[in-house]
Amino acid sequence: MSSFQDKLVFITGGASGIGKAMAESFAADGARVCIGDIGDGAQLASDIGGAYYKLDVADEENTRAVYQSIEDEYGKLDVICLVAGVALEDTTLEELDMSKARKMIDEDESAEARFFGGITALGRMGRPRDVVNMTRFLASDEAGFITGGEFAVDGGLTAGLSNSLTGALWGE
Repeated sequence: MSSFQDKLVFITGGASGIGKAMAESFAADGARVCIGDIGDGAQLASDIGGAYYKLDVADEENTRAVYQSIEDEYGKLDVICLVAGVALEDTTLEELDMSKARKMIDEDESAEARFFGGITALGRMGRPRDVVNMTRFLASDEAGFITGGEFAVDGGLTAGLSNSLTGALWGE
């Protein structure tokens, strides 16, 4: 996979979970990483040689200000990873707390896709590295002719979504 040397990468939700794994991975490959998170990402940013911005993606004014600050300080962004959202703990389907799953889905319109991308027929949640690998490919020069698409990083779940899971989520 191509190097991200001297590329400017901004990751929302970059202080923990999948976002943190992305930040560490891009930085290890030479990228300048800017982390935006509602949680404290200052130590992580320092550890990887990046920058941290307090970001609440539900606040449009804050979001615009953070983007502008990054562009003013570093220039044009090369890669933007929109990861901010509510995460579920590593769990099995049998142990899943449905109230947390509903909260995550309600929190963000795209969270439904992340939720279903996480629990697979393998009986485990998707791991941050599973998503990081796809993200790095799509952000790389090797994906230069890809102009859009949907990529399921779901361990095959969408090939056969469980009726019991669907019913539990939507009370069916």
